[in-house]
Amino acid sequence: LPSGGREATQKGTADRITMPMPSNQVTLLRRFQEACRSYAAQPNEIRKSEVVRGTASFYSEVGKVEGWVGTLKRISTYQGSSNTTLVIKTGTSNVYSNVRIGSPAYNSAANMREGQDIIFSGQGLRDFNLTERGTVCNPNFKIDLTSLRHAP
Repeated sequence: LPSGGREATQKGTADRITMPMPSNQVTLLRRFQEACRSYAAQPNEIRKSEVVRGTASFYSEVGKVEGWVGTLKRISTYQGSSNTTLVIKTGTSNVYSNVRIGSPAYNSAANMREGQDIIFSGQGLRDFNLTERGTVCNPNFKIDLTSLRHAP
């Protein structure tokens, strides 16, 4: 997670995003970090599920995903597909997006490389996990990207 809201360390690598994260990005990542601690402290599965259900409101409270920062972790294409999958590392979370050929995000990604710091915007931020623990402690997000650009 960001240190003081000013930079994000990429867990497990020496890469660092040194651009400031927008406050709503920092807040979302911190809220998930707090929820993970709460989840781990619960005495049983019923209480843990309550914590998970509480995270659903985080998405509506985040507001616009605009000018968020991350590192382009993966660009994947599938033979004959009209979509490309992008994975963006942001703090300790991943953001997944399927972008259509010819879209602004696709055209931008075509000129990028994996490992590059980027700035992105999108809509429809939502959970993209298969387990309760993953939902709370290792959040992966799905988003419909509207723009993507190289970080300065």
